[in-house]
Amino acid sequence: MHALSLINAGLLIFNLLPIYPLDGGQILRSLLWFVMGRANSLMASSVFGFFGVAGIALLAVKFGSVWFAVLGAYIALNCWNGFRVAQVFKQMESAPRRENYHCPACHSSPPQGPFWRCHKCTAIFDTFKTLATCPICGTQLETTRCFDCSALNPFASWKDAYPMTAQPTGTELEFPGIKPLAEPLYNVKNWMRLVGVLTISAGVLISLTVIGIVVGWIPILAGIALFQSASRVEEAVITGKAGNLTGALDKLGFYFKMSALIRLVFFVLLFFAIIGVIAIAGVVRSQQPRNEANAIANIERINTAQVKYMMSARKYGSLQDLVSAGLVDSRLLDQTMGYRLQIETQNDNYIVIGTALVPSGRYDYYSFSDAVVRYSSDSRKAPPGLSATRVR
Repeated sequence: MHALSLINAGLLIFNLLPIYPLDGGQILRSLLWFVMGRANSLMASSVFGFFGVAGIALLAVKFGSVWFAVLGAYIALNCWNGFRVAQVFKQMESAPRRENYHCPACHSSPPQGPFWRCHKCTAIFDTFKTLATCPICGTQLETTRCFDCSALNPFASWKDAYPMTAQPTGTELEFPGIKPLAEPLYNVKNWMRLVGVLTISAGVLISLTVIGIVVGWIPILAGIALFQSASRVEEAVITGKAGNLTGALDKLGFYFKMSALIRLVFFVLLFFAIIGVIAIAGVVRSQQPRNEANAIANIERINTAQVKYMMSARKYGSLQDLVSAGLVDSRLLDQTMGYRLQIETQNDNYIVIGTALVPSGRYDYYSFSDAVVRYSSDSRKAPPGLSATRVR
């Protein structure tokens, strides 16, 4: 079972490496998507994956492992395919758009160029140029995929999807000044999405803690609101509708409210944490005189027990010996009342040491034949000119 656990842990760690197409590489691409876009994020993760392939190739050569070689070849092939797909995505992004066609789902215009594939003969062609008919085998394609939202829709529905037949009212009115107003937020929409995802991730991690179960929902809601605000801003620039910009600002305002609540909760918890530390220090300091008195009393009990033990065993015993003989309480073996007790025995003598860590410094209590001496490891705590203070 232990070996199986190690194998699973190794596979988990390997799969989380930022090497495309492993899960770690997919996570890296998803995070880069918010900043760099679809094409550049896929290209960056694919190029980064080639560095991982180089590392795996070095391991294959060093250990002479065929398994590493096969794994490296598989990853290299997927990285190459990802790189080629990223190049196609960049071509689609830079290609001119057919403004007379619009996706029924997201209303975006399709790019001009051979980006669609025939499912029968696998030929690549421009489906809007040939009116959804394959120029090689003549197959009539019933549906056409949108590369922006990945939705499949009948080809005929693309023609009249965007023009509006009714006069919009209220918040659906289009204003020429909406796009310039939304442009500053539109330029940072990917950063807004990235911050939203990171905020949501932080909320999920906070929820794994005891206190986080109660407050973890706050950053999650804030991250969702910021992500939705970025989407609304993008819709406002595309459609020019005032309602989309208003919705984006509402979501952004909600994000700032949740962010303020997060900081308020943080300062409240910090305040109570400081109060708790001060209170605990005060309680410990108030217990110090009683703890010291108990330590000295326990040392004197040990002195009395040593006399009895010496009469029966003809030697001085350790703390364990005294406990086994029933002369002292077994609780003295543990840290009792803030002190740790121990006995150092010699041929004809012994010394009992009571050690405590207290807020005002460390103090040791040494028991001799006629007195218990209090000694401070901090010279500033001892009386001037003396290394120890006589207690009794």
